[in-house]
Amino acid sequence: MALYKDLVLTNGERQVLNILEQYNGIIKVVPKIRFFDVIDWNSKMEYNEHLYLEKTHYDSMVCENKTPYRFLFGIKYDGIGIGIGNGNGNGNGNGYTTSDKNRDWKLNLKKRISEREGCPLLVIHQSDLPNLDDMIKEQIFTTYWKTLCDNKKYLWCLELLPIDWP
Repeated sequence: MALYKDLVLTNGERQVLNILEQYNGIIKVVPKIRFFDVIDWNSKMEYNEHLYLEKTHYDSMVCENKTPYRFLFGIKYDGIGIGIGNGNGNGNGNGYTTSDKNRDWKLNLKKRISEREGCPLLVIHQSDLPNLDDMIKEQIFTTYWKTLCDNKKYLWCLELLPIDWP
């Protein structure tokens, strides 16, 4: 069996990862991390939900860049659809569809459990790619910098912010 020489990423996932890597001095990015490596295995949920989440992963997990590398938010690149898609949840009218009738359930489950457990999930769609840098900056600010500054801790880290930060 041959080994993959690189992470298995779609083109969209690679674009997302490339933008995230611009912030390496501010955050740490962990691509393709399993769901239960982030969320407690014993989190309260239905049996069928747990079964699905055992098999899934985050496309990327954004963490603090210093130990203990606290998880800040997860990223799911949803290249096929735009959430509810073209009305049936199986595509976005751009010619890409999936036969997975549970697609919306899976996406909403991952988002719901992640957010309930304190790790927001940023779902990025193909149409978001032109504005992705701004979306990432906003998410980093709202989940990380704002908390640090509101608590008046780590104010020194503001020096790491890019000059064009919002």
